[in-house]
Amino acid sequence: EGLNLTTDFRDPYVFKAPDGRWKMLLGSRDRQGGVVLLYETADAQGADGWTFLGILHREDGFGMTAAECPCMVPLSGENGKTRWALIFGLLTSRDPATGRRNLTSVTVGGFDGRTFTAEFVQELDFGSDAYAFQAFVDGNDPVGIAWLANWTDFSKKDDFPTTMTLPRRVLLDGDTVLTPPVAAVESLRHQLLDDTALAAGKTVPLGTGAVEIVLDLTAPGAAFDLTFDHPDVDLGVKLDADGLAIVFDARTGMTPPRYVATGAKPSSLRIFLDAGSIEVFADNGRWTGSKRIPGFAAARSATLTGAVAEAGVWQLKL
Repeated sequence: EGLNLTTDFRDPYVFKAPDGRWKMLLGSRDRQGGVVLLYETADAQGADGWTFLGILHREDGFGMTAAECPCMVPLSGENGKTRWALIFGLLTSRDPATGRRNLTSVTVGGFDGRTFTAEFVQELDFGSDAYAFQAFVDGNDPVGIAWLANWTDFSKKDDFPTTMTLPRRVLLDGDTVLTPPVAAVESLRHQLLDDTALAAGKTVPLGTGAVEIVLDLTAPGAAFDLTFDHPDVDLGVKLDADGLAIVFDARTGMTPPRYVATGAKPSSLRIFLDAGSIEVFADNGRWTGSKRIPGFAAARSATLTGAVAEAGVWQLKL
């Protein structure tokens, strides 16, 4: 009562806070923007006794958006100081510079169990198709997984239109959040397809189309253009003066959004390509981009222009 909230209450997320009590986050919104609501219980089992504490965080930079799927995990920082990452999607948000919709935000700051003090904010994924990110703590390491899609290109007429991202770690490096894939994804490597031809500028067949491509650049920010021969879409990854981008055009005749990490100057990349998806991890997840590819067709080959120090292509067991 009295907070001028709409009827949006969604996606409960329960976790143990530093004060030892169970907390619950709910996504909501008011007339200005998205809000994350905080509840708690003194019940050690979290079974009942829940009470509302107040608004934990507000995001009104994109107008009247709803905060969806909020989650919160502790991150180990410098000098052993624990900071907390608050992650949520912003339903209906739009980036005017690129045209991307439904962005996901991660805000890092201090949390004592009742008050969250934001220190910095960054976007979780420059491809925007890592939505509804949900994280948990595995041992001492936060791990998250997201919906590899976006409300803008989800269609109910498709029988099986979407999937999930690779699981990702959530790490803190100074004032930057990294989201690299978990180490276990290396177990997907089945066969080394190439370690010379792609770097030499030759076209490399991709077998089943499920591949991991590893690039080491000659210098941070060194320009390259990696293009894929795909039967249904124009697809690639490039790095130039604008930043790191996933090139994607569904050939609908409409101008697609620009999926770009502006100003990014990575030195290494891991690119996971499968039928229906591409996931890009640059500099250990400092820049991460995910994009759903409609349909089930696979990319047939890859061609690279630009100087790279090394390039490898692995067939994946998918």
